[in-house]
Amino acid sequence: MEPLVGNTEDTLGSESVYTKQQRIAQLAKQMPQAVLTTLSHHVDMDWLREAYRRTRKDGAAGVDEVTAAEYEQDLESNLSLLLERFKSGSYRAQAVRRVYIPTGAQRPSGLGQAMAGSHGNGCTVLGVGGRH
Repeated sequence: MEPLVGNTEDTLGSESVYTKQQRIAQLAKQMPQAVLTTLSHHVDMDWLREAYRRTRKDGAAGVDEVTAAEYEQDLESNLSLLLERFKSGSYRAQAVRRVYIPTGAQRPSGLGQAMAGSHGNGCTVLGVGGRH
């Protein structure tokens, strides 16, 4: 099986996450007719740390007005709470606020999600081998 290429270097949990991604990709390839209804059993603290590591941190604060720097101040606790909400099924990503960016003609764009929303969605992206 050809290895998936991703941005997984430089973290201790990256290898664990990469192995899980490989397994998910292998199963999807072997059973293309199957529907993957949940990946939550793959999500753990390493998975969330990797999602956080891949999340862009130089953007504007999300709809909850929390910046990446603020979120990172208590990162382990924030990720632990996010994991608990994700596993219990109570996690729901917040809506993205539409803003208009003046570029000659204004164009719509989504104002960044809350940091927790960004990581929760990042978990799903990581699950299917994407980059966040």
